[in-house]
Amino acid sequence: MSFPKTILLVLFLLGITSSINLYSQGNYKLENFGNKSILLNGNVTGSVSDLGLTYYNPSRLALVENAVFTINAKSYQLRTVTLTDAFGENEKLRNSEFNGIPSMVAGTFKVDFLENHKFAYSFISRYRTSVDLDYQTPRIEEDIFEEFEGDESFIGRVKLNNDQKEEWYGVTWAYAFSEKLSVGISGFFSTYKYSGSNELDYVALHSEDQTASYSSEISFNQESMGLYWKAGISYITSKKIELGLNINLPYWEIYEDGSFNYIEVFAGSSDEDIFTINELTSLKTKRIEPLSIAIGAGIPVGRNKLHLNVEWYNSSKLYARIRIPELDSDTEIPPELKFEEKLKAVVNFGLGAELYFSPKFKGYLSFSTDYSAFDTNANLFDLINQAGKDINFASNYFHYGGGIDLSMSWAELILGCTFSHSQSEFAQPVNFPTDGIDDTEGGITEIEFSRWRFIIGIEIPILDKGLKKLKGED
Repeated sequence: MSFPKTILLVLFLLGITSSINLYSQGNYKLENFGNKSILLNGNVTGSVSDLGLTYYNPSRLALVENAVFTINAKSYQLRTVTLTDAFGENEKLRNSEFNGIPSMVAGTFKVDFLENHKFAYSFISRYRTSVDLDYQTPRIEEDIFEEFEGDESFIGRVKLNNDQKEEWYGVTWAYAFSEKLSVGISGFFSTYKYSGSNELDYVALHSEDQTASYSSEISFNQESMGLYWKAGISYITSKKIELGLNINLPYWEIYEDGSFNYIEVFAGSSDEDIFTINELTSLKTKRIEPLSIAIGAGIPVGRNKLHLNVEWYNSSKLYARIRIPELDSDTEIPPELKFEEKLKAVVNFGLGAELYFSPKFKGYLSFSTDYSAFDTNANLFDLINQAGKDINFASNYFHYGGGIDLSMSWAELILGCTFSHSQSEFAQPVNFPTDGIDDTEGGITEIEFSRWRFIIGIEIPILDKGLKKLKGED
């Protein structure tokens, strides 16, 4: 039995679009926080000057003279996916998406009986991505069933959903031993949800005036709560060179839960019918975010500043994100499914330039690598694929940034954009989970990702003081 190329192509495109969400788990620098830190692509471990320091190096809080209330007010992104040789040599396919991006709100506070200590709070949307796509084919006349003469009348529908959301709620403490040396710690409570589903339905009327129907659903859900800890140290040399070290401890998971559904029904063909229904809840899950260490420097060059950064991320052993037990079926031997992940160690580096034009006008330029940590990654296509291949969505990114900082009497306005790009190859997934339904051999597809982000941020130095200046009060 063959299957219409139209539905194969659509399912493949929908799956690729949803796989964008997976990248943010295997690439550590896709998201940055703090207005200036975003424009510098996070290359600020030793020199962060906005309240992105709660994320990049908490010890900097004790050395920054005027820590400010920070809002990433308006942030949007345009993502484009281009596929080459997906179906046919030199055939290119493209999909674009425009939406909002994760944001951050942060500020400082005091503890009266700890005069020499500084504190900050931060709320960070670490990940917030969602894809919900639905496609129905027109009526297709094609020879689908080899066992019946002539063309069959076919209609099909595919629906794919992929959601990932993580919120951080954090408190930062910092203490300065002197004007040159400080230490700090940030603690974040995290809530995380990751889910995906693929639904496929089709009906075909063949030459004997009988219908054949196929329906399948594969879906999963993972929930996790836990703690992240960051410890940093900062030092300023006699030549005003700013140095910083930040240690990100492994994610400490304190709650986990998962579910998995596998439903497949096939009837009406000369092939054997299929009736498989599995709805599993309270499954064991695991989430790993490894140890990482970042070092950075801010080097003054006249009135300008050069920002340098190097980050190392540890590897992990192969582990099951969701432990899927043995499945049951009333009509066949069900597949043995695994949802596993393995991370390799990576090193990223980057640099940024802070350009001085006047006391009220500065510019920013930056570059950063972002190598994928995926050795094996758990994704929806690994559940669908039955060819024994690991459909590994992994890609190395390069990030570029630029923008301006306008200082006003009551606030700073930060405007700019970043551009990210990657290009890689991977094995095409086998789109259907049963023998005989799809005879398309998987090949190699080239995939290219590009992303523009547009940032409008505001920083207000102590709200009350800023409002008084705005009103013209002393």
